[in-house]
Amino acid sequence: MFAWPVFSDPNIYRAAGFLIWCHGANANIEATRIADTMRGFGDRDGQTFWIKVGGRFTELEAQPAIRPQQLRELNTMRSRD
Repeated sequence: MFAWPVFSDPNIYRAAGFLIWCHGANANIEATRIADTMRGFGDRDGQTFWIKVGGRFTELEAQPAIRPQQLRELNTMRSRD
């Protein structure tokens, strides 16, 4: 029986955020390049993952940036839970 791989949204957003951090405005191009590389290796799951990552850039770019103070507050709230 074939099972579709499950890609969690947090991993997709982490990968997208990392590419934006590393490549800036060229992050979408890099995600496409990685997806093409995965296809070349015959890794369909990897290709699908990076295509999904590429689809998240418009969402991430539309969100306001989090300031360092806000990030510290979020981390403090998480550690209390």
